[in-house]
Order: sequence, then C-alpha cells, then structure tokens
Amino acid sequence: MKITVQQTEKLLLGADLKFKSLALSMLLTNLKSVHAMAPQMYTLENCTDSINKFLARYEASTDSDAAIIAKL
Repeated sequence: MKITVQQTEKLLLGADLKFKSLALSMLLTNLKSVHAMAPQMYTLENCTDSINKFLARYEASTDSDAAIIAKL
C-alpha cells in the first residue's frame, strides 16, 4: 500500500488515530515534530516517503493499521 501526500498531511496535522503498531505510532510522532519544524511541501513529501517505506517493509504486521490509513 502506498499513501498519498494528502493522507500524510491528514496523519500529521489532523487525524489523531490509534494504531496497533507501536513502531508506526512512534514514527508518526517523530514525523509530526519534523513537519512542525519545517512545514514545507518537500518535508511533507519526505514524510510520505518515510511512511511508505515503513509500511512496505513491515507490511505483514501493519495490515490493520494500513487499512485505517487507507480510509483517510
């Protein structure tokens, strides 16, 4: 599953979702602070890439979390 920049923006700025994967929650917390320090489009694109790489690498353990993100 690949998420879009718009979905990433919703994750980082608006949605306060609970995920089963602690690692995904920690990644999003880190990316929220990175984006808050530099809220430009390239930062958002880098955050999207990071989330997509994480979801691809840990696809088996993040299926339920990916389904939540897909609904955004």
